[in-house]
Amino acid sequence: MINEPITITNAVTLSDGGTKYLIGIDSDGNELSILIAQYVFPDNFDSNQIPGRLHFNEEPIEVRSIFESNLIKSLENCLIKVESSELSFSKGLEHIVNSKNLMEANEIGHNYGVAYLVKYIIDFVQSNKYIEIAKKFKTYT
Repeated sequence: MINEPITITNAVTLSDGGTKYLIGIDSDGNELSILIAQYVFPDNFDSNQIPGRLHFNEEPIEVRSIFESNLIKSLENCLIKVESSELSFSKGLEHIVNSKNLMEANEIGHNYGVAYLVKYIIDFVQSNKYIEIAKKFKTYT
């Protein structure tokens, strides 16, 4: 269960081939992490992660599960608070809709770069490619 609203306080893109991390807290102040594990370079797989899979607090989330759906809804309604500024994801989305990449979103402001990564994760998990990757790695039938 996710105690909403969640607040994303940091986001990281690793140079391992595409792992994306969101770090934050829930409404009770509990720390949380959300990530999409990279799937491009087989030699770089972290043995604790399923390639291309959404993870919550280091645990893989079942593809197309109720928890996955709830997590995506929580991200769609999240707050982004980096340093001293705060932004709702929906407000950030208005500004980054035309950003072609993370660098362009960061140029608007750091919170917008974080919003870009939240949007990336939401879009990826809702895509057909997410299912294709899960099937490729035999983690979804």
